[in-house]
Amino acid sequence: MMIKITLSLLLLCAVSSSFADDGGCHEPPQICMVNGIETEYDCNEICCGGAIYSISDEYACCGNEENGGLWFFGSQICCSPWYTEEYAVYDNTGEGEQCCGVEMINQEMRNETSCCNGWKNNTLFNYRTEMCCGGVAFEVGDTQFGQCCGDVGYDRRNQSCPCGRPPVADVPNNDAQCCRSNDGQIMGFTTEGQGCCNGLAYDTATELCCNNEIGDATVDVCCGNQMVPLNPDNTGAETGCCEFADGTRVQYDSSKQTCCNGELTDLPEGERGLCCGGALFLTPSDGDSCCVNEDGIGEVFSSNGSVCCSGETGFGDGCCGGSPYFQQEGVCCGGENATVWDNEGMNQPSCCVNEVFDSYTQTCCGASVLENPLIANSEGIVNETSHHTRCCGHEHSSDDTLLPYDYFNSMCCGGIIYNVGIDGVEALSCCGNVTYDSVDEFCCDDEVFLAADYLLEDGKNVNCHAVFNPEPVEPIESEVVVVGEEVAEVEGDGAVQPGFE
Repeated sequence: MMIKITLSLLLLCAVSSSFADDGGCHEPPQICMVNGIETEYDCNEICCGGAIYSISDEYACCGNEENGGLWFFGSQICCSPWYTEEYAVYDNTGEGEQCCGVEMINQEMRNETSCCNGWKNNTLFNYRTEMCCGGVAFEVGDTQFGQCCGDVGYDRRNQSCPCGRPPVADVPNNDAQCCRSNDGQIMGFTTEGQGCCNGLAYDTATELCCNNEIGDATVDVCCGNQMVPLNPDNTGAETGCCEFADGTRVQYDSSKQTCCNGELTDLPEGERGLCCGGALFLTPSDGDSCCVNEDGIGEVFSSNGSVCCSGETGFGDGCCGGSPYFQQEGVCCGGENATVWDNEGMNQPSCCVNEVFDSYTQTCCGASVLENPLIANSEGIVNETSHHTRCCGHEHSSDDTLLPYDYFNSMCCGGIIYNVGIDGVEALSCCGNVTYDSVDEFCCDDEVFLAADYLLEDGKNVNCHAVFNPEPVEPIESEVVVVGEEVAEVEGDGAVQPGFE
């Protein structure tokens, strides 16, 4: 006997059917400019260099959407710095090639070429003839005589860095001095035929310094701290003007006399006058610079090895907390209550709040100085100190829980450090406080899931909402026919589907 039963079957959508016919994309399409035309592409595709390609495990985009090209893993190397839109793709010969910006250093170049790294700047340089200073390569002829002055390289045989930072002076060190202005401007100058006028060097043979301004000594004269026209009866660069206490003025030969505090004084042979705090001093015998304290009392000193700090002179080339110090020998740390710290034996001295540390082997995390972690050498033995570190810690944790990690060999996920090696850093990603491999895993709400458990090919570009919140499919009306012990589903026209006869 045949019993005909009509059922309304509600077919719930499986996870695998939660993805649309477009390959699992539920987010809206993105726009790629292809030949100047806005063209849509979905999550199964990439936009690279104004062209659309299918996503593949064999290649990726080198560059970006506007300026880029495909590069194939293993057989090619992509050089595309994050800070620029430039890119270049090279063949991978497996001989230790190295990117330097968009340039490539191969084995044949290593005998004389290296990469000069700086902030948002990488350039090739010849380490035999050039100096790398602050990411910029400078030709110095022979690097055994080369030196850096801040971020500028120079040849110390005929140049110097008298102020401890740029600009470089085209004067040998023995003949150079630092000229400083009242607002901190500096430049080097030679003691042979030059003077210092508020941070600028001037030619003592043709120019003069008057109230911190440089004038033409052939037409001007400084009188009462004012630049006034030169009396035609007195010519030459050696003419000066002295204003006496009663207001009268007189021009004089400044190579033989000097005027200070309203008095004209004869000078010894080879000396110049320097009026400092209302008192007369001789230069160069007494010094070349003036330092006036809060009481208006002046002191003359040599700027080549000494400095004026808070009205007092001392040995050094900089001030720290009002005290002089040599910037090559110490580091000033601590802000308003700054203290000079000894940097002897340090490769890269830096400040960590109010103490000094060697940033080459140590890291400042929060307010604490910590030793850099050890990493594996070329033979796999963990015995080398890392020089590429960052601090790892939970965003809500205190500073004293922060730890340094090598960002080339380790990962920081949610405050936990994972030593995964160079290959692991490239292959893995963070999911909350754990790592995962998108080849066979995916991350949703800081939890890792196996892609195969949800019928996914891999863990890339997964739409978490679609996986865990599938949209139900509309109910399908069908008839079920019971024939003996078997059940068959009947089409709308009453025909039994194949396989049920």
